[in-house]
Amino acid sequence: MKKQLLSIAILGMAALAGCSKKTESAPSSTFVLNQNDLQGDIKDGTVTLKAGETYLLAGPLNVKDGATLTIEEGVTIIAQTDKGASNLFISVERGGKFNVNGSATKPVTFTATGQDRGAWGGIAIHGKAPNNVGINAASEINGVQYGGTDAADNSGSIRYAIIARSGAKNGDKEWNGISFFSVGSGTVCEYVAVFNGNDDAFEWYGGTNNCSYLYADNNDDDNFDYDLGYVGKLNYLYSKNSNTNASSDSRGMECDGNPDNNLATPFTNPTVSNVTLIGRGSTVATQREGIYLRRGVKGTITNVFMKGFSVGVGVEHPATISSIGSPTKVNTIQFTDVTTKTKGKDGTAAPDVSTVITEGANTGAGNGESKPTWANWF
Repeated sequence: MKKQLLSIAILGMAALAGCSKKTESAPSSTFVLNQNDLQGDIKDGTVTLKAGETYLLAGPLNVKDGATLTIEEGVTIIAQTDKGASNLFISVERGGKFNVNGSATKPVTFTATGQDRGAWGGIAIHGKAPNNVGINAASEINGVQYGGTDAADNSGSIRYAIIARSGAKNGDKEWNGISFFSVGSGTVCEYVAVFNGNDDAFEWYGGTNNCSYLYADNNDDDNFDYDLGYVGKLNYLYSKNSNTNASSDSRGMECDGNPDNNLATPFTNPTVSNVTLIGRGSTVATQREGIYLRRGVKGTITNVFMKGFSVGVGVEHPATISSIGSPTKVNTIQFTDVTTKTKGKDGTAAPDVSTVITEGANTGAGNGESKPTWANWF
């Protein structure tokens, strides 16, 4: 992984040194594409970032309703941190489409000139699928509306993408590597890696989209976070944390319902399978639960390899505790260097929640603690 991150850094510096100024107009869009000043609103048609090229993100890039942004294989997008980290992001609005067409040999890379975490914002996709906060909910990151009634909504496809150094703050909120706001099941997401983010790697706010082969390494908060009525399927998830200065409440997976109404419907109720969660060690004070279930969340998580957490599976709030076994369950989980396997919290009480898990040997995301073979593309 260090080799890969070094390659990203070298690629970024080389691009800055050798990128020639180029201004293009996408034939089917009124948007004027400037390779060295990528920003603005794509309001119509299709804008294509050409294979193998480098583009310098200099401000917000918004894909509006009816417009499409297509990124071909081997493209590198470098956010210019000196332009203001929180002002550097890609936002796809409801009705817009975002097609990232990377390949195993030529992935698409999103990174920044700054070398620290939070050197730019991240990617946010907003869809028309259901959630449990409203049809016109406002994104907590940038206030863009999301939500609707179309469970099969299609916001595009993302394949073979690397996201590095995301997580800039927007006021008191932080960008994630990639955020899915009520994104529908028509949207494809597979083979995406998030490195060195300042907040969560992946987060789902409601929605129904399905994602597979997701890799998160060395991010400062949660690696996989879902809430607000998310009901999709997640398959093959790998996360690893080695940084010792991370958020005091960072977790492998943080699984929530609606924080203001734990009984709000649709309940967060995804199906998750084949997961590896590697923490910083059971004695590290800043490392919280490997999996945290709270605020009325439901769902099943099957085949989990977990190592290096003080608490394996935490369960909080009556609406969550009452659903243990029907349907809330962590099936076939294998623990290594985990001090307390399960821990319950209900106000000031600490109920026994041990039935939330069934233990059993498994390989998690495919290779136990080690990097899975499906991640050999980076």
